[in-house]
Amino acid sequence: MEWQYGPLNIFNVDGHFYRWSYHRLLRSNPRWIARFKLYRGHMPYGLHRFLDAPSTYMTLLREPVDRVISEYYFRRSHPFRHPQEYRTLHANDLYEYVKTTPRRNVQTSLIAGIYTEYDFLNSHCDAATLELAKRNLADHFSFVGITERFAEAVALCSITYGWHVRWHTNFNVGTPRAGDPRSSPMLREMVEEYHQYDCELYRYANGLFEAQLGAKATEIKDYIEAAQNAPRMSPLQLAAYRTSSQVLKAVSRIQAAAILIPQIRKTEVYNDATH
Repeated sequence: MEWQYGPLNIFNVDGHFYRWSYHRLLRSNPRWIARFKLYRGHMPYGLHRFLDAPSTYMTLLREPVDRVISEYYFRRSHPFRHPQEYRTLHANDLYEYVKTTPRRNVQTSLIAGIYTEYDFLNSHCDAATLELAKRNLADHFSFVGITERFAEAVALCSITYGWHVRWHTNFNVGTPRAGDPRSSPMLREMVEEYHQYDCELYRYANGLFEAQLGAKATEIKDYIEAAQNAPRMSPLQLAAYRTSSQVLKAVSRIQAAAILIPQIRKTEVYNDATH
């Protein structure tokens, strides 16, 4: 995305402060908001209501059991980002986390776009929320991908939006842990019970993804074959690619912060750790 749109044209809802960042975006001057070509990050559906120009949505959904397990270990390993949760998580195991966390059916809640609290990841979710999320995916998302089928997703996304991707490489890929709990039938059953709407939405998104793949089957096959046959990057090229990608991300975040920070009033200070 950095290569396709340019870092100065991207607004990042920063993953470190996603609640503050998103709510600040909604209260920004419309002229500042309009200057960006791409808005990305952890945010609920509905940003188009604040934009004057026509817009479209894209998303990658992740298999819910893997997502919950990954979230648990990620939050356990970042004590400074989530100090209160860090202490709680180290006192509870993964099974207790699944039963007690308020962050249930997060993907369904975000795509439905209905939230009443400052922290939109803690939104209530029910059957009506699921149906709304399905309608939004079908009617307002020009690309719906699946994380577990990343190569096909990159191909479909590039074809859909006319991106020209020269090289592919993977970032932030977790490594399997000893005794990885993903294979536990008991755990999978528990997560599916507490995240039943995310599981249903994931199955629905798979159907949309398959339909999109089928509509562009020949183009996607050619794209993937070309990517597989492309020359591999040397270690030096890979290091340069990773470094430049991180620099582009940093520039786009600084750009977004430069717009948001001057608008903070002294009477509107949020403690990100308590909301």
